[in-house]
Amino acid sequence: MKKSSYFFLVFILLFGTNFTTVYAADYSGASSWAVETLNRAEEYGLITDRVKDNMSKYITREEFAELAVRLFEVYTGKTPSIAGMSFTDTQNPQILKAAGAGLVNGVGNGKFAPNDVITREQMAVILLRTLKVINISGDYDISEPLKFADDAQISSWAKEAVYYCANNSIVSGVGNNRFDPKGTATREQGVIVITRAYEMLSYTVDVYVNDSKISMGEIEIITDTPFANPIPILEKLGAEYQWDEKEKTLAIYYGNEGIAFQDGNQLANHNNTAVVLPFSPYIQEGEGKLFIPLVPLFEALDLNVDWNYQQAYLLLETKNYNPGQSQDTTTVSTDLVGLWSTNKTSGVRVDSYGYITEFTYSGSWYYFGEDGRFRSTIIFNGQGAFLSGQYRVDGDKIYVTDAREGYIPEKGNAREDVVYTFSFENYNGEIRLMITDWNGITDKCYKN
Repeated sequence: MKKSSYFFLVFILLFGTNFTTVYAADYSGASSWAVETLNRAEEYGLITDRVKDNMSKYITREEFAELAVRLFEVYTGKTPSIAGMSFTDTQNPQILKAAGAGLVNGVGNGKFAPNDVITREQMAVILLRTLKVINISGDYDISEPLKFADDAQISSWAKEAVYYCANNSIVSGVGNNRFDPKGTATREQGVIVITRAYEMLSYTVDVYVNDSKISMGEIEIITDTPFANPIPILEKLGAEYQWDEKEKTLAIYYGNEGIAFQDGNQLANHNNTAVVLPFSPYIQEGEGKLFIPLVPLFEALDLNVDWNYQQAYLLLETKNYNPGQSQDTTTVSTDLVGLWSTNKTSGVRVDSYGYITEFTYSGSWYYFGEDGRFRSTIIFNGQGAFLSGQYRVDGDKIYVTDAREGYIPEKGNAREDVVYTFSFENYNGEIRLMITDWNGITDKCYKN
């Protein structure tokens, strides 16, 4: 990427461009809790003009079919054919596209019923059909579905879709463990489930062991829990493991800890004590490997575990890991370590990777970790841009390598390494960090 791209992101936040950020006022009738997801949907290009007008209105079959087509086209870059498609009660080309791609069916007698309010179970069916069309080779089997208290009210033809979408956090219940399959949904709810489906398709998890990135292959998410074949991580750790083909059991030994998992068994054996897992391990079709829940595994092996579903990373650290010793190329200034901001009151919460998870004020933040992690964040009008990587200090220079940049909450894209210049000054009895970027822009920051 061009060296000036991060500055351009900052420029957009501070001064704006012709591409304006969408806020609650632009979504007529939108609930405040939905705006963040609606903004992401708008950035992805998933919102159609028809539903944007009144987000609180009940969504129709026609409107949700259009959203499904938009999801298909945005993700695949393809346009479905309408050849041979027809309904007696609509000529909407988007509905014909949805039918042509296999995303929707009619209601019988050649009709689609475009103006009927769609039911929640119908939405789930269209979502699953769309996912299957987009990703033909995906695993859509739910061997142990989470069932709702009103499961008996879900139509037989919709149960697979409801189970899959609920187990993958695409749809949720209405409270008291009820799904309300014959109930309705609003336009904003329709956009939200389409957005969740898109993000699930695009979702990848970065796994690190003592700051070394691990090539994992496929990781599946079941209700926010990462499942995968753990062998690449175990080999990085130097852990011992043994697979029993007959019993379909994987036994793992690390230090003084031992734990065994079995295909289809929700109980694990940890040091001869039964442990209940969030879901049962399973043999991944095509992989032939046992997929197990990673978080309880590595907690049982007495590792420090930091799993962040929103930011899509799993950080694992051994108890004796010393980042300062293992990263000889990184010199960390103890004066720099911590969170600095241009506001004396930071108004933010930062997780262990330097990600700002909550913020109140606009401004600039610089995070310097003891382990050499670096992240700069600029917040303006509820939008954020970031630059992250590993840092080392040489004199008055901060060198950031393995750099990535992008908008919050995206993972960002790789970019070329950058250099900051810094100094400290005493300002009215307070130590202030003066940090200047490669474009000559200086921030005056206070320690938080």
